[in-house]
Amino acid sequence: EVFLIFLLVFVLGAVYVAAVAEKQMDGTDDPSIVVDEMAGFLVAMAFVPLTPWSLLAGFVLFRALVIFKPPPVNAVERRFSGGVGIVGDDLIAGLMTNALLQLIIRVNIFS
Repeated sequence: EVFLIFLLVFVLGAVYVAAVAEKQMDGTDDPSIVVDEMAGFLVAMAFVPLTPWSLLAGFVLFRALVIFKPPPVNAVERRFSGGVGIVGDDLIAGLMTNALLQLIIRVNIFS
């Protein structure tokens, strides 16, 4: 419960910070804005047992989804602007990563 409250506050803060940063950088999602990836990776690893293998798999899966932006990740980035658009695609990538990791854990690959 405490983690979920922290995650919600962090995500809301990330949306705000990303929106402010975007305005200061002439309206672009500049690569130097990384708070969106931090929020997305927190979502990716939520409720996943933290082991070296799960962290590595989570990082690789998350980065691949952020870089290649398969649907629905790319739809969020196109549909929303500002801080929500910047952070939203990373949150969806984080949710997709988390779902994949939960599936992998249930198949016992990391045990």
